[in-house]
Amino acid sequence: MKTFAILTVFLFAYALADDSNESKSLEEDDIKELAQLVKDKFNTTIIYDLLKLAKKAEEKCPDIEGKIEGAIDQILECITDIELGADTLCSLIRNNWEKCSKPGWDAVASCLPAESKDLPHLFGKVFFALVDQACNSTVEQILELLNPCGLKNNYETFPECKDVLKTFTSHKNELPSKSLVCSMLPKLKNCAEAHDKAGCENPITRQASNQFFEAVEDATKDDCDAINKP
Repeated sequence: MKTFAILTVFLFAYALADDSNESKSLEEDDIKELAQLVKDKFNTTIIYDLLKLAKKAEEKCPDIEGKIEGAIDQILECITDIELGADTLCSLIRNNWEKCSKPGWDAVASCLPAESKDLPHLFGKVFFALVDQACNSTVEQILELLNPCGLKNNYETFPECKDVLKTFTSHKNELPSKSLVCSMLPKLKNCAEAHDKAGCENPITRQASNQFFEAVEDATKDDCDAINKP
């Protein structure tokens, strides 16, 4: 899901590029330079992987740019119509996220194979759940997500995480199906719980992470419960 989410953002950013060939060439060079910088600095090929996925998306859906440009126009129009001043940021997101983001998810979904078409809207639900939970959390709970105790142990050392890491590695160059994503959500939660429990002793720290997973579970319940039934 994380890879698909970043890919979606990448496609939106790419669609906003200038239409001239010179500008596109420059942007491609900039992205490749950024990809190399990230690889050298953080020892990860994630941007290269996303470039491959974006190329595949363009090959399978040649009019993806036109669809996303149209979606962006609808999103901007929706955002322009929002009245500012009386609402908090959390209220603005709660009241407008679904309707304003829908054109974007629809555009991306129209280019995906049948088994993955529900993923953009599923991601939208996950994103909204995370933001909504952040709005319902205290400052302390948010800050506990950054507690260094969560960095003490390597995820690869936990049995609960091995299957998750193996799945991510085997699917990093292809779009996952909705079924795969739904099946991974409980495993991700178990992995995170095992990792936090081993490194963080304070219950507030452990609960800070867990409540976000629970929010995602609730948000995806209607989509994933039937798929995850034994």
